[in-house]
Amino acid sequence: MLNGPFGAGKTTVATALAARLPDAMLYDPEVVGLHARDLTAGILPAYEATDDFQDIRLWPDLVVATAGLIHARYGRSLIVPMTLDDPDRLARIREGFREIDPRTHHVCLMAPLDVLLERLRAREVPAGADPAQSWRWAERRATESRAALAAAQFGPHVASHGRPVEETIAEILRLVA
Repeated sequence: MLNGPFGAGKTTVATALAARLPDAMLYDPEVVGLHARDLTAGILPAYEATDDFQDIRLWPDLVVATAGLIHARYGRSLIVPMTLDDPDRLARIREGFREIDPRTHHVCLMAPLDVLLERLRAREVPAGADPAQSWRWAERRATESRAALAAAQFGPHVASHGRPVEETIAEILRLVA
């Protein structure tokens, strides 16, 4: 599991890590979240119908179930980039992954807020999205998630800035060896 705030480089590191490990594959739970949002449109109670699909109570179960099916069918190690800054959600998903494969590891990529915001500004806005609204949402979530993820319970923490991606990967591989 590659956790970290928005803009920390999770997808970049996960993609490079998957290319380096022959038995691994990338699994992005955001796809599951977007699907969960579509499936539950119009039926969610207010506390689940927020701007974050992670608030859909079904989402963690879908993430774990999908990971289990992928792992059972293809026998690959999954590299999972996601921002999980809620301790309960992290625990549910981490424990679910450990039931699938006891070798599950969790690492949290971290970078200073100004680096996160610079990276987010460089991203393309999805087609049809309001750029100002997208930026405000990304800035808010990067700020919130970075503050929450700095806590020790989200560690081990790995710096994802100021060095090549390969150095970040090398540190991750040392931690999980």
